[in-house]
Amino acid sequence: LKDIEKGDSVDINVDGDTDVTFEGKVEEIGYATKSVFSSLPESNTGNFTKVTQKVSVKISIMNPSAKVLPGMNAKVKISL
Repeated sequence: LKDIEKGDSVDINVDGDTDVTFEGKVEEIGYATKSVFSSLPESNTGNFTKVTQKVSVKISIMNPSAKVLPGMNAKVKISL
């Protein structure tokens, strides 16, 4: 995550149009993990539990087809 910067190139494969690889770029990188904004924090029992942390990254798609719709799943590869 430390190597990702705003403006980095992105290759995007969207479930709705699997035969095409779209070009895109990183528009914004979140400053905190999603757990920071949890309304009910987890209790600390003293036991270590590995937790997956998510950081939001906004990506724009250049020239999407009409088959690409909001809410579709995508596989994204950021070029570093």
